[in-house]
Amino acid sequence: MRKVGVVLICAMMTVMSFQTAFAQKEKFHSIFIYNFSKYVKWPDNTSSGRFIIGVMGTSAIQNELKEMAANKQVNGMSIEVKQCSSVADIRGCQILYISASESGKLDQ
Repeated sequence: MRKVGVVLICAMMTVMSFQTAFAQKEKFHSIFIYNFSKYVKWPDNTSSGRFIIGVMGTSAIQNELKEMAANKQVNGMSIEVKQCSSVADIRGCQILYISASESGKLDQ
């Protein structure tokens, strides 16, 4: 009986560590996207208004990007995170993140 309890505790800890690692992955991706945007020489016509990061599909990174964008800027522009559900929605985005669920639509 005691072994069953130990196994259950180990299983629960493993599941919790996977969830934490997955959440960390999305956070690191959002930090990478932000840092990438700082080191790119953007065309002059993107130096006013908002810096738009589009997210195509559903991904937990959208929440991480919104959290990060609340207090950051790119070239003096505030960052806006936009949900894109179709190819027409990506117009105006400086960066587009394509979730794994939408990667099959790259030809579009």
